[in-house]
Amino acid sequence: MTRNTIILATTKPLEQQARQAFELRNQIRIQARELMEDNALAESFNITDRNMTWSDTVVKYSEQGFADDSLWLEIIDASTRSRTSVNQELCL
Repeated sequence: MTRNTIILATTKPLEQQARQAFELRNQIRIQARELMEDNALAESFNITDRNMTWSDTVVKYSEQGFADDSLWLEIIDASTRSRTSVNQELCL
């Protein structure tokens, strides 16, 4: 069992699971920025690294060739990945 199946409502269709994962990721990013000690850096992330909309996310992965169930699975997977560039900037 992956961490996704623990959090997501796995009895729902994949598209709904993907949207739930997408929304959870955005909520976690917002909370993480609110808890950052460096408020200026957190604000700069709000400007330079904004949360994507659901539509933008679907378009992004569709343009990468994902479709049908593979599209939803990729969005779920992507919602659990951290951003390497942000991690490096924060020395994580």
